[in-house]
Amino acid sequence: AAAAARDAGGDGAEKKDESSLAHATNSSRPFVYIGDIDPTRPRPWPEDERDWWRLHDTLVARVRASDEMFPHVTDSPRPQLVFYGDSITEGWEGTSFGNVPGPHRMWTDGEDGTVRDVFARHFGGKSEWHELALKPPLVLGISGSRTYDFIWRIENGEFPTSQLLSDDDGGTAGGPGAGEEHAEEDTDQDDAGGDAKDSDPRPEKLERVYIVLMGTNNLGGGQLPGETIKGMDAAARSILGLHNKHRPGTPSALVFSSLLPRRDDFRARKMCPPRCKEPEREVPYESFGPAIEKVNRAL
Repeated sequence: AAAAARDAGGDGAEKKDESSLAHATNSSRPFVYIGDIDPTRPRPWPEDERDWWRLHDTLVARVRASDEMFPHVTDSPRPQLVFYGDSITEGWEGTSFGNVPGPHRMWTDGEDGTVRDVFARHFGGKSEWHELALKPPLVLGISGSRTYDFIWRIENGEFPTSQLLSDDDGGTAGGPGAGEEHAEEDTDQDDAGGDAKDSDPRPEKLERVYIVLMGTNNLGGGQLPGETIKGMDAAARSILGLHNKHRPGTPSALVFSSLLPRRDDFRARKMCPPRCKEPEREVPYESFGPAIEKVNRAL
């Protein structure tokens, strides 16, 4: 959140010149052009990206531990929140690729602890939400995520499947894995995985809410807005499809966040060629702003 606020900085905000910003952000990972990759087809990161794989394994274990917990049911239970995304989502853990962010991520000393405390006050152990939630929230973000590797992640362990509410909405739910025996039953649902007739938007009737922030790294890697939207749509449908597979007929909600502004416009110029505003003259794009606006309008 603090990083997003800095990115949107007003006239009074302290700003670094572009060259120093480029040097700082480039010190994390080299630019990789992904404009030719299908944004809808599941694909993990390369095997030599050990931090990515290590964090994925950590998140899979986190989901497994959550599924093994018995739900906390109250008279008006609130759903489990599942936060999916990239570096902004992972930032709620105070990490980048599972590590405390270094200077190249432009975090200040102690900011990782501050961000974790903000999250805890709103949704964690220090919050009213925690007192009513069926289970503690899951934060499942990996820095640099694009739609295609995100889809692979949720298809490979980063998706909770346990039942949280009983079928009659009264009493406690079954234990770990409850409801799996119904996963193959036919249901009257639309092709996106939602229940077209019986959905109830009240929080106490929902088992989970999936909160997704995804897509900016598609643009940052050279994919056009149209392809980025296709990837975002595929990511949303993959979430709803998995929910329908494991919890058929159980109402859920998905919140897809709009993309936030970026301040690394030097990356837009770095993509040319091949991704140019005027390909014949090799004139680069000057900003990600128009692309982000197109994505958010389509979203």
